Amino acid sequence: MKRLLSFLATIAIAIPAFASIDGQWSGILTIQSAKLKLNFNFSTDVNGAVKCTLDSPDQNAFGIPCDVVKIVDSSITVEVSAIKASFSGTLQADSISGTFKQGLASLPLTLHRSAATQKPKERAQTPQPPFPYVEKEVSITNIAAGITLAGTLTMPENAKNVPAVVLITGSGRQNRDEELFGHRPFAVIADYLTRQGIAVLRYDDRGTAQSTGNFDKATTSDFARDARAVFDFLASVPGIDKKKIGYIGHSEGGQIAFINAAADSRVAFIVLLAAPAVKGRDLILRQNAMIYKATTGSEIPAEALAQVTEMLDAIDTGTNSDSLRKELEKILHLSSIPESQQAMAKQQIDTAVSPWYVNFIKYNPESTLKAVKCPIFALGGTFDTQVDSSINLSAIKSLCGSKKVMTKEYPGLNHLFQHCTSLSESLSYDKIEETIAPEVLADIAAWIKSTAK
Repeated sequence: MKRLLSFLATIAIAIPAFASIDGQWSGILTIQSAKLKLNFNFSTDVNGAVKCTLDSPDQNAFGIPCDVVKIVDSSITVEVSAIKASFSGTLQADSISGTFKQGLASLPLTLHRSAATQKPKERAQTPQPPFPYVEKEVSITNIAAGITLAGTLTMPENAKNVPAVVLITGSGRQNRDEELFGHRPFAVIADYLTRQGIAVLRYDDRGTAQSTGNFDKATTSDFARDARAVFDFLASVPGIDKKKIGYIGHSEGGQIAFINAAADSRVAFIVLLAAPAVKGRDLILRQNAMIYKATTGSEIPAEALAQVTEMLDAIDTGTNSDSLRKELEKILHLSSIPESQQAMAKQQIDTAVSPWYVNFIKYNPESTLKAVKCPIFALGGTFDTQVDSSINLSAIKSLCGSKKVMTKEYPGLNHLFQHCTSLSESLSYDKIEETIAPEVLADIAAWIKSTAK
């Protein structure tokens, strides 16, 4: 799903023995014939804890949270759990020479001190004021959880009995715009729909941006309750037709949309953008194979696929986090992994035994989808490597089995519904200027207006 650049896990570590590392360190990563600039931004707080963020200016990605794992004498190891990467190097005068690792790739990288810092560029589709509609900040309380969700409500001028939607983000920490690589897809969707006469409420995930709460301990069920609180709030807003309120969910947000729709007869409709409709274990297994092929052009090796399968099966059948952790350590051969790679492996295990991940792997949406009675519009792209469009759209169609279900598969669109020319380009969310395909926006607006008459 979209655990891309959304985790925040900065770990305080020992104070470095050498002179301050604070500042920006830059280097060029050579990947075959391509060159990618990386900036590591180090800072030390008042307690001596070293923190770091990563920039990839060529990909328009800035401020990616890092985990400073270890600084001992002249050696430094930085872990970027958000993108499952790490950098280990040795400080020599004014440079840090080492190795950058991500997935199966292990590449040399030398960093030098740099003073220049670039900022993300504004994407072409990002809405710019003045807006021909009302926009206001709102605060929503999930009483049961004791948290406050901050969001933005956009409504047509002089709204009277207008339809409305709640936007639900995908997995990982997301702000209300579902912002990634300078793209703000939820801002684009909200702007487009509101101009079409549909009120939209988008909000920061719990524990993210201006919303309170603990994100790391939450599961999909917790996020579903947050979305329900937002729905309740929207139903109380003057000018909105309470009988015409629905959800638009992206990726895991799509699951949340149909979970809530199955349990709440007030939900008038749901729009599912690349929503998983098969068991989590099967989805992740397929995802691994597709991403490997997209990045290498080859099928995933049988040995690697077998190891991933064994890990997912262990999670699926596990009942105790301690025993599961030991089982995963055994499957990954943790004791025989070089020390330089152990921090990354342990981070992967930590993620795998987390409540959210275990819940996601075990969850089978079949019975929930069968219980949804409201109209459904499910969309997917043929170049989506994270949620296979063919498999998941077919599951939605067959499980819901209603004339009120419409599915549409878009040729050449990826997980973010951007146009791309090949499967290998599908993961280059950063390099694609388009935030979301215009035809997708038009189809969503037309379907909602037709459904919520």
